[in-house]
Amino acid sequence: MLDPGTNLGCHLGVHYAFARSKGKYVVKLDDDIIVPRNDWLAAMQRALRDFPDLAYVSLPWSPIRTGLYRSVAQHGYRLELFPTRIYSSCQMMRRELWARHFSREGRRALYATFEGDYFEISSRLGMKRGYLVSHPVRHLGRSNQTDLLYGVWKILYARGITRRDLVGWRKDFKLTPQEYSYLKQWGYSERQLEQVKAEIGRLSRPAPKQR
Repeated sequence: MLDPGTNLGCHLGVHYAFARSKGKYVVKLDDDIIVPRNDWLAAMQRALRDFPDLAYVSLPWSPIRTGLYRSVAQHGYRLELFPTRIYSSCQMMRRELWARHFSREGRRALYATFEGDYFEISSRLGMKRGYLVSHPVRHLGRSNQTDLLYGVWKILYARGITRRDLVGWRKDFKLTPQEYSYLKQWGYSERQLEQVKAEIGRLSRPAPKQR
């Protein structure tokens, strides 16, 4: 357990922890991910040992599209290598590799920076990326118990809107068609999107005046 003394955010927080870790491997695991009970840590380690040119391996969650590229089954797991960027809600890499090439502890960055940074760095190194398609995870953001606006807040964060900008969001905030398309891409059904629109409309109405 580490206490940096302040809220570093997702990106800096993970790198702060990685820099102080002692093990052979480091794992980034988002707090909204439910991992399977099927020896996923050992499977990720085996994949990194079996494929020395694999920069990192991630566990997929729906609706991440797998089955696009050839997969390899061995040693109790199935690995699909991706030539493109992959999303890393649960990701493992060798600590030595991270320290030598991927460390960005001093860089303050917003949510979803890992995917772009790690893809570019691994591509420069001539290394591969992969999903353990045999070990999918569940995402709390797509469960029936989750606040429907959960994904909307992530979009706000990724767009770089600051706390000061959010002061008046109830008055004029609206999602663009592209952002609704993004939500649909990442698992929101048509019914949920209608509920999101209704909820945003409700929050955008001015509060009744107090008598």
